[in-house]
Amino acid sequence: MHKCQYCGNTFSRHSTLTKHQNKAQYCKSLRLDHEVNLLRNKQMMQSVQHAPHPSHIPHNYINPELVTVELERTKTELQQLRQEREADLNKLTELINSINNNQKTPVVQNMEPVSVAHIEAMALEYLDIADIEKGLEGIVDFTIKYPLYGRLLCTDKSRKKFKYTDESGNIINDYGGTKLSKTVFEGIQNRYIELIDQKYAMLANNIKTAVDNNKGYEDSVLDNMKQSTHLQELKYDLIDAAQGSENDLQKGYIRKLVGHY
Repeated sequence: MHKCQYCGNTFSRHSTLTKHQNKAQYCKSLRLDHEVNLLRNKQMMQSVQHAPHPSHIPHNYINPELVTVELERTKTELQQLRQEREADLNKLTELINSINNNQKTPVVQNMEPVSVAHIEAMALEYLDIADIEKGLEGIVDFTIKYPLYGRLLCTDKSRKKFKYTDESGNIINDYGGTKLSKTVFEGIQNRYIELIDQKYAMLANNIKTAVDNNKGYEDSVLDNMKQSTHLQELKYDLIDAAQGSENDLQKGYIRKLVGHY
């Protein structure tokens, strides 16, 4: 058997003893205490054997070896304390999230469902050209004010986790908002494409009129062309997102939606 000279624990193998002395925090602390005492004793012996005249010893003299050992022990103790505090904080955060989720469950059960049909109806009534011109921000504003109002909870902003009920009454825990965004884009798709096509036709007409009047060189024509290109890109991104694609439009929507909670 192999006994630890610092803490007194015994081990069947020397390699296990060595590993214990290198990694066990309480044993490392005891070892540092032991080394400090040895250095102190060594210093005392040296002072007796080679004692200079008291007038030759600076009043503020500090043994550098002793300081190094003391600093190492303090560093080890602080690291251990920090690890313990981080573990306690993680446990507390998990407990708070668990309590919040349990408290929100009855609330979610009483909320109206998030469904494609409801979003389609709200889009037909409230989604307009002004929302299209705002781009992604317009989509977020519309969904918060109308189809998702009072029907959605964000239970964890850092993980982008949403909680709501579907049209069958099931409680949905949506990590990352992928299910929610697909439902939203599928619901607004037809109306959004209709508005984009209207806006695109208007811009195309403005460009044609300018060219017919020999004003195709004006900055306004270039601006209209840029807007037309952007609208077409937005249109196809929306179609992909409605099919469940996690493209830039989908990710941007969830990121901005979380920011409103």
